[in-house]
Amino acid sequence: MPSARFLIAALAALLLVGCGASTPPTPNPGATLSGPIEMGDKAATAEITLQVSDDGSAITSMSAFFTDVKCDGFSAGSIMSQDGSTHPISGGALQVDSRSLGKLTGTFTSPTAVAGSIELTINPGIGSPIPCGTWDWSASQK
Repeated sequence: MPSARFLIAALAALLLVGCGASTPPTPNPGATLSGPIEMGDKAATAEITLQVSDDGSAITSMSAFFTDVKCDGFSAGSIMSQDGSTHPISGGALQVDSRSLGKLTGTFTSPTAVAGSIELTINPGIGSPIPCGTWDWSASQK
């Protein structure tokens, strides 16, 4: 039969392990988050905006605004891309495959901040979407 000392030590170890597990942050319900897409010299301005659902479980719209953007075979003084689809947030993370923006992944680092990467495509409205590289992005609630 295990000693009382062993049982107390085992219980304490289980409690410590349980305390170490943390729940990933979820966004503030209804929040609007915005911030830069880090494109270096490929754009003078590149900003992403995400709208969180009223219950905090999804992104209900996304947009990206660019000025003086230069991609292989494409350039524009300014362009805005929008995606009005709903994209679920699961475990504090999102994965989006959008015809108008490309493939976006992100992880919430707090209820007011998210960061990730985007395999950017720009859809100029005629023809096929144009690939424009993979970039880091971040957004926070203002």
